[in-house]
Amino acid sequence: MKLAIGTAQFGLDYGIANDHGKVSQKEIKKILDLARSSNISLLDTAMDYGDSEFKIGKAGSKGFNIVSKIGDIPANKKNTKDFIYNKLKNTLDDLGIKSLYGLLLHRPENLLNKNGLAIYETLSEFKEMGLVKKIGISIYEPDDLNKIIPNFELDIVQSPINIFDRRLINSFWVDELKKKGIEIHARSVFLQGLLLIDPSKRSAYFKKWNRLFKQYDEWLYEKKISNFELCIRYVLSQDSIDKVIIGIDSCKQLKEIIDLYSSKSEKLTVPNELFSNDKSLINPSCWKI
Repeated sequence: MKLAIGTAQFGLDYGIANDHGKVSQKEIKKILDLARSSNISLLDTAMDYGDSEFKIGKAGSKGFNIVSKIGDIPANKKNTKDFIYNKLKNTLDDLGIKSLYGLLLHRPENLLNKNGLAIYETLSEFKEMGLVKKIGISIYEPDDLNKIIPNFELDIVQSPINIFDRRLINSFWVDELKKKGIEIHARSVFLQGLLLIDPSKRSAYFKKWNRLFKQYDEWLYEKKISNFELCIRYVLSQDSIDKVIIGIDSCKQLKEIIDLYSSKSEKLTVPNELFSNDKSLINPSCWKI
């Protein structure tokens, strides 16, 4: 199953289109039960997602492969190994498991600072010990890979991929990662919810890209397809992607996604011009709203 559950909403008020706040413990249990029965095997979380990992553990993580991400590792840390181990131990304890499927760096640039080699060697050692099965990075743009992939052996690269942000898909890196046997996990499928917002409710900040949004809205109307369905079908149609991480805030939403995944829908041909390389739009950390 290509689908994976993103759990940021379990521990944070996450996403520009989030009207419900954090997902309740009861709803998390229902989501995980449905995911398990639908052969969804991977959960994506992070140490910085509030109490997401604790809630997953409480709901029951049995039967899932879990990827977690460690946040910024200060370059002035005297004992990098202890710092990472303590973070990892807390994660394993909260999740109620003995090992992670994947441990990723949330800040890939940590590998390029003065402690970069020590960080990599620590992750590799934990992999040898069986505390994690795979190691990798969560990137923000393909350029993050330029100095990392040639110098470090990784197993997973997680990247934003959506209708507007096709930078990785259109780059040479897809073939390079596949050659090296590196898994590609797509995140930010809805661009933190921006691609799902009703046109009348988009922030004034996004007026600069009115022409692109107009093309997007008109194409949806012409094809008689919802923005929700388009976003999901686009990433699922990319053969190079191993896992598609979709943030879930209700069991009902997950069921809709599973139904879409299971349907025999024809492959969508999305217009080539329906994308942007403008970081002010496709990188949410740049938004001024």
